[in-house]
Amino acid sequence: MKVALIFCPYWDADWALSSLALLSAQLKRHGHDTRVFDFNNKLQRASSKEGDYKTFATSDTVWNDTDYIRDTIGPSLHEPINRFIEELLADDVRVVGFSIQFSNLAMSLFLARLIKERDPGITVVCGGSYCLREEHCKMLVREDAVDAVFFGEADLSFPAWVDAFEKTGKLARLPGVLLEEDTGSLSWNPPRPEILDEMPHADYSVFGGLEGYRGKVVHTCRGCVRRCDFCLEWRDMPYRRMSAQRIFREFEYQLEQDPEVNKFMFGDSLVNGDMKSLLGFCDAVIASGMEIKWTGYAIVREEMTDAALRRMYGAGCRVLMYGVESGSPQVQRDMNKNVSPELNGRVLQATQDAGIESVMTFIVGYPTETEKEFAESLQFVETYAKGIGVLAPSLFTLTGLDDMAQRYALEYRDHATFWRTKDDSNTYPLRLKRLKRLFETAQQHGCNIRLEGKLDADQMERYMSRMLGKYEDWLARAA
Repeated sequence: MKVALIFCPYWDADWALSSLALLSAQLKRHGHDTRVFDFNNKLQRASSKEGDYKTFATSDTVWNDTDYIRDTIGPSLHEPINRFIEELLADDVRVVGFSIQFSNLAMSLFLARLIKERDPGITVVCGGSYCLREEHCKMLVREDAVDAVFFGEADLSFPAWVDAFEKTGKLARLPGVLLEEDTGSLSWNPPRPEILDEMPHADYSVFGGLEGYRGKVVHTCRGCVRRCDFCLEWRDMPYRRMSAQRIFREFEYQLEQDPEVNKFMFGDSLVNGDMKSLLGFCDAVIASGMEIKWTGYAIVREEMTDAALRRMYGAGCRVLMYGVESGSPQVQRDMNKNVSPELNGRVLQATQDAGIESVMTFIVGYPTETEKEFAESLQFVETYAKGIGVLAPSLFTLTGLDDMAQRYALEYRDHATFWRTKDDSNTYPLRLKRLKRLFETAQQHGCNIRLEGKLDADQMERYMSRMLGKYEDWLARAA
């Protein structure tokens, strides 16, 4: 059976996604003919109105705004959207699967409706990280354009479901598959791959060429070893990791398939959840003489020593993104990170000294952050500025965190970005002002700061003005 896998905006379009390549490999194991349509990448390349299209990746105020998608994105990109649908329908695809993240939900549903309007006989299904939560699955299956939703990791359940659909022509009720408003199937645990070494190699041949990408994404683990209070991944997936040799074989395979593509992004929550596996992979790369360059997310931990980082550099590591998130010990404890400022600062500096760019993500306006704690974050940036290759801040959002909103008695009236505390001690305008102060501190101490790309002072002012305008518009609509 012909199956199309679609990924919609907005997400990082620079890297070819392994989630689609892995699912394609699983479908091919079952004898199905797979197509991948990376609509996220296609639209970014086709768009002539970057100001309308590329606002910023994780903004709930833009990419989860159905009115914005319908009234701005749809009309401005009418031609490439129609070309895409025509290409899809001409290929005689019968099942269309949307890989959904929190930031591409609105665009995915918009496109699903257009496809259904053009060909009501196509079966539209949804999966992806957004579907790791039961409540999200139940919401999606109520959409008229959606025929089935896959709860949890769909590596095994989706190919089995396509097998049954091809055989019977009917939508099968299998563990982890939600049809219409039948929530009963969610009472069964969907099957998931337990031994990642047995997973097939990611199949990038279905992308039809990798022009326009910086490189490939590879996935070598699921879940996370940490338990950060604001993170969903550890709640939804147990931690599993490929062995060092299996990771090395993945890179070998990808280079055999596309020798000219030697840049990779680890798509895992963290590359260093298992230091033995990571360093074993690095030693295998060094011993083989393999020439690759890679980047990934990492946690700050004692084992990230000078020697370990030098081995990582020797194996091709060039960028590590650390979720430091706050310079306040109290906020760190509230986040359940419990990493001291001293250890954070040492690992950042050691990473830079090893020749690896350290990118530090920082959350501004955590629910428990007071002026005192924010001042400690500013002090952290001042103290450890030389170890910060890039500072990547974000405002705290409540996407998928209803339990946290209840715990901290936050009010957000169904908007994850514009929440506030009941006593107004933490509001969206206050968080924006703190973001600007962080920007100014970083600039004063020579740090690069990345927010909608690299900003200068004038661009920061325009960003502030634009986001305050969106907030005021939302307040007016909410009233």
